[in-house]
Amino acid sequence: MRLSAQIDRSAHGITTEADAVVGQFTFAGTVSFILFVGLAGAIIVGLLWSIVSPWLPRGGTRRKLVAFVVGAALGGRLAVDGRNFDFVILDPALLQASIFVVLAGLTGVVAATIEPWMTKRVAAERTATRVAYWAIIAAGAVFAVLFSSLFFSEEACGCASPPWLVGGVVVALGLVWITRLVVGVRHNAEPPWLGVAGRVLVGAATLAGLAHLAGEVAHFA
Repeated sequence: MRLSAQIDRSAHGITTEADAVVGQFTFAGTVSFILFVGLAGAIIVGLLWSIVSPWLPRGGTRRKLVAFVVGAALGGRLAVDGRNFDFVILDPALLQASIFVVLAGLTGVVAATIEPWMTKRVAAERTATRVAYWAIIAAGAVFAVLFSSLFFSEEACGCASPPWLVGGVVVALGLVWITRLVVGVRHNAEPPWLGVAGRVLVGAATLAGLAHLAGEVAHFA
């Protein structure tokens, strides 16, 4: 947000859609941003990463590159609304939107980078810690229901055109992911069709997200 304000100094003093003043750096604003964007965003990223990660490339560099594209497609769309007032007052709008898209992509890269360390850490912990870990995952599943509304509700996503197609594909992908967990627990193996379905849906969600994002960016022209 600070970078956006520095890019367009002419917007300093203008009130954004979230009732923040461009150019003002405040403690209350920072805490609010951390709580309602940072923490909530971390939960959303964790949920999405859990769902898409099983079907991303296994190689380190390739995995991070694909994670960047998927993150930009899904997260960028949730951050960029072509009719949002903030993109009217902050110029150039295309550059401002690009910042959020790149940040969303880098979030995917960070998730791909820390995942191996997190996996080893959880596997090495005591049973009680692993139980607590899965309890958090279960709580996250409840949050996932609320999160899905971002794709279908104008009020939830704070946008004029919710990416319902992207949401539909993500929900389908989530169902495949749940099926994979159930089948893995019961049979200790994953049927080939599940891997194919997962990769196809990840690709479809990415393409749908990029297409919707392009439609929003077109409003800046």
